[in-house]
Amino acid sequence: MRFGKNLPYKINFLCFLLLLVFSGAIKWDASVWGEFSDAWDYLTQSWISLLDKEFYFPHKTAAFYPRPFTVPLFYKLASSKAERIIPAQIFFHNLSTFCLVFSLLLFITRDYIKYLLIFFIYALMSWWNVLGWSITLLSESLSTSFMFLWIASFLVLMKKRTAFFLILHIIIAVLFSFTRDSWLYFLIPFYSITLLFSLIWDKIMVKKIVIILTCSIALFFVQNYSVQQGSRHHLAVLNNIVFNVLPNEEYLKWFTEQGMPCVNELKDNYSGLKVEDKKIYKLYNDSNYEELFKWIDRKGKTVFMKFLITHPSHTFLFDETREKTNRIFSYDLNFYIGWGRDHGWTDFTIFPFFNLISLLVLGGLLIFIFVRTKEFILLFPVILIVLFSLNVLVIYNAEAMEVERHLIVTQIIKQFIGIISLAFILDSELFSDLIKRIRA
Repeated sequence: MRFGKNLPYKINFLCFLLLLVFSGAIKWDASVWGEFSDAWDYLTQSWISLLDKEFYFPHKTAAFYPRPFTVPLFYKLASSKAERIIPAQIFFHNLSTFCLVFSLLLFITRDYIKYLLIFFIYALMSWWNVLGWSITLLSESLSTSFMFLWIASFLVLMKKRTAFFLILHIIIAVLFSFTRDSWLYFLIPFYSITLLFSLIWDKIMVKKIVIILTCSIALFFVQNYSVQQGSRHHLAVLNNIVFNVLPNEEYLKWFTEQGMPCVNELKDNYSGLKVEDKKIYKLYNDSNYEELFKWIDRKGKTVFMKFLITHPSHTFLFDETREKTNRIFSYDLNFYIGWGRDHGWTDFTIFPFFNLISLLVLGGLLIFIFVRTKEFILLFPVILIVLFSLNVLVIYNAEAMEVERHLIVTQIIKQFIGIISLAFILDSELFSDLIKRIRA
């Protein structure tokens, strides 16, 4: 029995309203995020005038570490007040969910799969590991929301292919890329791969992908300038030196040969330091290491990139223990977001449901079906698997301290890829033909 053609879209809107009411009723307090310096950096930047170049390309000071501009911009639009920012984040979280479901429905033909898809996407977005970040003044909520909004806008562009949706996608991609510096290392490979596939299987999209890729490359240079102006690589390089280089004599010798100063002082005062040790914060503004800080600002990023290229066993995590690499799949970090509260039905644990093995199996099935049907959308989850694996390497190598927090998106995207992979497989004609043969 088929219902009205627009019924799934109406149900999507109804779920959007229900989730908005449900999530808007969640209680929050500043004690969850009040001690995090990141939150105050975002607020400080949001107080700068939009007409001031410093808002977009801020410089580092002793008490302020600059950030990409999207999160401070969002905070500014919400009056830079927590009591307005958090409701705005919650609304944006729900809006991105609505847009994501809308975009996916465009590619599903069978009604029952549409309804299952709606249920599981909204269930995913109600998981405390996703929703909980919306009540903190950290970048995770907006970064995740923009990620899903970016996915939605790309899927709609694939379906509609108009100039309006092209421009809309580019705007969203720009804002998304400036939620966190690492995202451009994801976007450029994504557009490069989709361009390659479009040249072979979907030539109509080629011109649009070329335009987007060109914009992304230009954006990379703008963002790199912003990173240099604000010395945003400073902490990442310093943390890696303390936590990953100091404990390894071979690595330390290599950095010493590259001209890194203050080696003996670092060994004497910071060898064996654990990531949870607050002693590291004393180092950040210690004038005794001024020579090291200048070296990091001038050469640190280049030297660290050279290190990653020349030490592939470190770069690809072969030297890491299982205990450390398990941080890649972190979720429900209650230290940052508190314990789940007032969230009713999410106490019924659904996620995490998909693991890495199941994703690889689903990806293999999608490739098999694609070979038979040549439907480009079937490769979309496979591309996401590949590129989010790359994202893991980028983040893990860039962030030595808060790997869990900066990689919470890995567990979230695993569940999302699993959901849409199953939906695309179940909706395929190949699967339908298989069911018919079994029944016959």
